[in-house]
Amino acid sequence: MYCLRIIYYKLKINSINKISILKKLFQLTLVLITLSFFFFVKSLRFVIICLKRLMLSLPNKCC
Repeated sequence: MYCLRIIYYKLKINSINKISILKKLFQLTLVLITLSFFFFVKSLRFVIICLKRLMLSLPNKCC
């Protein structure tokens, strides 16, 4: 009976650890996704600004 109780507590602790590890992994993936999205938006804005400048500078060179 005592052995069963120890096994039960070990399993319980392991399941709690697994759940906490999964929660941490989920939080990490959320942070990574938001960071990558943020950098993607920043780089996209930079590219759009560069393209606008290029388009504005092209007609002046042609004429």
